[in-house]
Amino acid sequence: VSGAAPPAQAPAAAASGAQARAAGPPASLVTVSSRQLLATAGSDRTVRLWDPVTGRQVAVLARHRRAIRVACLVTVGGQQLLATAGSDGKARLWDLATGRQVAVLEGHEPKINALCPVIIGGRPLLATAGNQGRVRLFGLATGKWAGTMEGHTRRINAMCLLTVGGRQLLATASNDWTAQLWDPATGRQVAVLPGHQDAVRAVCAVTASGRPLLATGSRDGLMRLWDPATGKRAAVIQAHQPDGWPRGVTGICSITAGGRPLLAAGRADGMVRMWDLATGKRAAETQRDPDWAAGTPGSVTSICAITAGGHPLLATGHVTGVVRLWDPVTGMQAAALRGHLAAVSAVCPVTVSSPPPLANASGEAAACESAARVEDSPPGG
Repeated sequence: VSGAAPPAQAPAAAASGAQARAAGPPASLVTVSSRQLLATAGSDRTVRLWDPVTGRQVAVLARHRRAIRVACLVTVGGQQLLATAGSDGKARLWDLATGRQVAVLEGHEPKINALCPVIIGGRPLLATAGNQGRVRLFGLATGKWAGTMEGHTRRINAMCLLTVGGRQLLATASNDWTAQLWDPATGRQVAVLPGHQDAVRAVCAVTASGRPLLATGSRDGLMRLWDPATGKRAAVIQAHQPDGWPRGVTGICSITAGGRPLLAAGRADGMVRMWDLATGKRAAETQRDPDWAAGTPGSVTSICAITAGGHPLLATGHVTGVVRLWDPVTGMQAAALRGHLAAVSAVCPVTVSSPPPLANASGEAAACESAARVEDSPPGG
């Protein structure tokens, strides 16, 4: 993400307090014809694409029968696709250039809370995890089951990849109060990272002073930094007051802004705080906006770093169905995207050659939207 300072007026908001009509589910970053888009998905069972510069909706995709809880970018045969999954227990692959569903992967858990692309021996796989606390691997080219990793005793909320000593590891976060590290090539557990005093909702690979670390965020209000090579704790950050309510860290991501590497934490009170990874000090916090009639934007369910007009922004999804864009340097809201009918659940970056025509996807989505309802709490809740 570019570290250039943002302009006085954020690209996503053509006017102060501008709000594009878009309320909704998981958010994912998409690059289309050298232009980044934001993909969102959630409990109204749709995937939507947005232009973060203009705040306009580009396309709507719909196929899931129940709430979409997570989305991520995968590569199959040199082509980048968007993978989505959720409460229907199926993972679906989308060609964002055409807006068409290209595959459905079945045989997962009843509810999928986390997805992560993995490559083993040059073979692209998709890791899925859900309420049963297991990680399953599926071949993206074949759609067939490729292995299972078991160790958590409760639901898994999030996963991420990191590289340690040239070896690819998979990190998982669970309601059993632990994060765990896995070698997906062997299926073996590498380490258990205890210490949190409540559900671990988020994991993220970060770099602090050139040192690769794993960040975890929990409902206990803390973020912990771990050395994945040793499994030892490197630092603890108080992201939320322990006696505060609503409590906890709901999502984390890394972003470079103002020339500094930052760790951003979405919280249950709807706000985001950012810490300088080099110093460990708080760098910024999102500011309340006049458009929040109820005084709160609703709990953050998902968070990612995006680029709009060459400037870094944070995108957050909320239980209210709104996706918000933030300036990570000033903490000011740049835009609110409204269009989803229920909670937003996940974020990830994707790249496609061109966006699908809006009309091709929106007709199918309309039928889903007319009956959309919130069927599940967002991941990590």
